[in-house]
Amino acid sequence: LEPGESTFVVSFDPLPSAAGITVGGPYAVRQFEFPACTPLPPITPDIPIEPIPSANAPEMVELTSIAFPGFFRIRTCEMGPYFGIRDAAARLVAMCGERMNIRTPTADYREISGLCTHPEFRGRGYAPALLAHMLHLHRDAGLRSYLHVASDNAIAIALYQRLGFLSRGEFPLYSVRRIAQTSRPAPTR
Repeated sequence: LEPGESTFVVSFDPLPSAAGITVGGPYAVRQFEFPACTPLPPITPDIPIEPIPSANAPEMVELTSIAFPGFFRIRTCEMGPYFGIRDAAARLVAMCGERMNIRTPTADYREISGLCTHPEFRGRGYAPALLAHMLHLHRDAGLRSYLHVASDNAIAIALYQRLGFLSRGEFPLYSVRRIAQTSRPAPTR
């Protein structure tokens, strides 16, 4: 990590402290998987979903900073395709995409990442529409979908379960930040 940068680490043991590093957490996180045999939710044709190019990363970070601060970085969108919904003024108000890939001998898994809706636009079906979009893309490509959510996010968990996701378990997540270097005053003689 460069000075001032941070990342997240999964560990079932508490992380030790180290000089120049701060550790936060643990934060309880649940993992969900969309079973291969579960019927896909229907696509919502009246909600326009468009690709979001990586060049639009600043507006993606801005939206996630409102919806769930700290988990989406400026280069996260380079890990896979992202899609969004815009309001009448072309402002990004909901989004979702891919982050991690896991290949096993039996399946290729893709993580659905960054699902969020601006608070002013919640309750309009944007999150289920974006999830359905991603699930269809994954199934068409022969991929298995999974995602992560904070264990205390009851609204998101209820949505995932309603759409057919199954919980695979819970794990502790720690934030790790390298302390930014501060300039030191010049020594006096």
